[in-house]
Amino acid sequence: MAVEGRTSLAAGRPLLRAVKSDAKETLLLLGLKHCELSLVLCDDAAIQCLNRDFRNKDKPTDVLSFEQAGAAGGGG
Repeated sequence: MAVEGRTSLAAGRPLLRAVKSDAKETLLLLGLKHCELSLVLCDDAAIQCLNRDFRNKDKPTDVLSFEQAGAAGGGG
């Protein structure tokens, strides 16, 4: 099991550590030992670019989720 995280915001680093810890615990409780989860914490400008590029909605949003390439069975 791997939980990867990224943030370019110094203020987001302590939060990212806590989120990664909670994510690992949740995956274990769900019995998902052979999985990978990637997290990105970003500001409104960065998520607005992603939302525009992938959803054609030029505005910030709270959450975006994407299936990882090559996910088994087409789900994730």
